[in-house]
Amino acid sequence: CALDADDVWKPHRLAVLAPQALRHGAAVDGPHVVDTTGSVLYTAFDAYPAPFMLDLSELLALTCPIFPLTRRDLTFARKAGIEHLEDIVSNLLLISSNGPMWATPESLMDYRVVMGSMCHGDESAERFDRAYADIIGLLRNGDLSVTPALHTNAIVGLEQKRALNKRFIEAQSRTADLDFQTFVAAQR
Repeated sequence: CALDADDVWKPHRLAVLAPQALRHGAAVDGPHVVDTTGSVLYTAFDAYPAPFMLDLSELLALTCPIFPLTRRDLTFARKAGIEHLEDIVSNLLLISSNGPMWATPESLMDYRVVMGSMCHGDESAERFDRAYADIIGLLRNGDLSVTPALHTNAIVGLEQKRALNKRFIEAQSRTADLDFQTFVAAQR
């Protein structure tokens, strides 16, 4: 399971997720998205009252990264050539190979907005737009292998993420200090 240097796991995260990951192959929680003041902007799975199976469409509708705990036999090496959005690629491959993943709406980690970080830096929106386009290209060229049943849905979901990112770029041009997570929190 990945953990970015600026994020925080709750002490019992592994105790909650490990049994489900062993049973289902992967398990994830809905992180709190925390702004620069420490306030919670939103929780990723706040629309779900109970644990559920996270499928591809739900994954691609998320506006913050998730970091599932996976069984070792389902853990993929990082895909060569992908420098940004590797979490989306690894989760896409995981769902393609193992099916939907067990998810709890309980927040067991904080995803923190840190201004100047790779995700919240000066050119991050443009960088992510290029990364989405690159991943779509890999899918269209057959260089990113997903099941045929998920192929079209993956491209459609990634195009929707690009469209949201473009709306953010437009909003950020009007409000220079706007970060992506504050932008999407206001639309929830």
